[in-house]
Amino acid sequence: MIRPLLSVVMPVHGGERWLDAALASIATGPGIAIEVVIRDSSPDRSCTEIATRHQGRLSIDYAYMPETASWTRKTNLAVEAARAEHVAMLHQDDLWLPHRIALAAEMIARDPDAVLLLTPAQTVDATGRTLGVWRPPFRPGRLAPDVVRDALLVQNSIAIPTPVFRRDAYRAVGGLDESLWYTPDWDLWLKLAAHVAVIYDPRPAPPFR
Repeated sequence: MIRPLLSVVMPVHGGERWLDAALASIATGPGIAIEVVIRDSSPDRSCTEIATRHQGRLSIDYAYMPETASWTRKTNLAVEAARAEHVAMLHQDDLWLPHRIALAAEMIARDPDAVLLLTPAQTVDATGRTLGVWRPPFRPGRLAPDVVRDALLVQNSIAIPTPVFRRDAYRAVGGLDESLWYTPDWDLWLKLAAHVAVIYDPRPAPPFR
């Protein structure tokens, strides 16, 4: 089995309204292998049926675990199961733009040892209509850890679907802190940014609903 370039981890719960659009938005690229790792705690199997419909087009590792409601726990389990060296998170109500995988592949090739690869996010409403762009306050290129830390201490300016991170670094810092409810991603970016340098590309990639 070909090792994917990127694993996309999706913690799902009651996602029947959004999941089909999220999976449909994941565009693959020629010669670029990706996998989607879904851990689903929905109260019924409607999301199982949605994931199954996309199996022919996407390589999907799906597990139904209704006893695991925590999105942080499901994410950590999905990252553990991921086969790629690089991972991205996609929540059930967010989307990808068509160039997302090509941009991720370009950034990985440019600096494969970078722990955190960042882009801005488009913001969209419930219908998918573009509202604007959410841009972190970074200059393009490689950023020193203290630059990212100082910006993140002011506020969390990183939308969850935008980063690509190294799986080994995620595991080294302990992944998402499952004791946190509202800020585990903010905590994760701070831990990863302290690890090694970060790369920022100013081209918006995933829409954030």
